[in-house]
Amino acid sequence: MLERLGAPVQIAIISQRNDDSRFSPQYSTDVSVLRKFADDPSILLIMRYSKPTALGGSYHAYEVWVSNGKVQETRAYNYWD
Repeated sequence: MLERLGAPVQIAIISQRNDDSRFSPQYSTDVSVLRKFADDPSILLIMRYSKPTALGGSYHAYEVWVSNGKVQETRAYNYWD
């Protein structure tokens, strides 16, 4: 998957289980977490390919949502600051 899309700017790691207390949502820039959680059906990975600059401001956002090793959804939107 990374061969086609490239490395994301940020990855959100979110448990989809109501009783999962291992962690609250976490964010990482380390793509190795994709290998660790990609095939876990209880984890949703949101790969973000854009984020605001250090100065803030408007930007175009693009996300790929992956669960159990498969793309579940893609989202693209504009963020205005």
